[in-house]
Amino acid sequence: MMKQPDLGKKILELRLAKGLTQSELADECNVSLRTVQRIEAAEVMPRSYTIKLIFDNLDFDFFNTDKAPTKSETLKETTQNRLASFSEKFDNTFNLKTKEMKAIVYVTVLCLALAALFFGIAEFRNSGINRVDQASSSDINPNFVRWFNAGQMDSLGSVYLPDAYIMPIDHERIKGRQDIINYYQDLYDMGFRLTSNIPEEILKSDSIAVERGVWTGFNNGEFSGNYLTQWRLVQGHWYIENSMSSAN
Repeated sequence: MMKQPDLGKKILELRLAKGLTQSELADECNVSLRTVQRIEAAEVMPRSYTIKLIFDNLDFDFFNTDKAPTKSETLKETTQNRLASFSEKFDNTFNLKTKEMKAIVYVTVLCLALAALFFGIAEFRNSGINRVDQASSSDINPNFVRWFNAGQMDSLGSVYLPDAYIMPIDHERIKGRQDIINYYQDLYDMGFRLTSNIPEEILKSDSIAVERGVWTGFNNGEFSGNYLTQWRLVQGHWYIENSMSSAN
């Protein structure tokens, strides 16, 4: 941590660079003018809270300066960059315009980032995430199309967590396993059938997976689109926690 008199000199330098007077800085930080004067004059060593408050108002990241990144920090940055890239793909694929749709993606990405930091360091050590190819996805999504086309909606619902969310095409978001089952039953009763549900990319940690893929179906004509599904591993089984789809 920076000590006096370097601390006072740095605050003075940053304050002048922003064109602030001591009084203006004091007002922004909700401290007394005398406090700012004494800190800049190196007469006192303020508490960490006060230092952070002042530097925040001066747009200066005090606690991360002159500090070489650790391996875990480098890993975190790599993971965040890769997840951000993956999130951008989702934005482009799904044309995310609603807050709800964006929330699903960004919560998913946040979950993966947390998994990287706390649960999956071994899995993430090379690329930040474990990239699974299509042939390896059978343990996650083996029966969706078959169950739907057979009208086995209870079996289909068993893939979802009790409080799962889905965001179908041209429909408000649906929460809860039973409401999801009812939605799929309505689709089935209208004559819609799935032809395929093919993953193109899966990112997987120890307990969370994100699957991006394409679907095809028919009902008086053929339809196709994209889907994004976030899975969670619970007691040895994968369940859908969030899902959204779009049409081409």
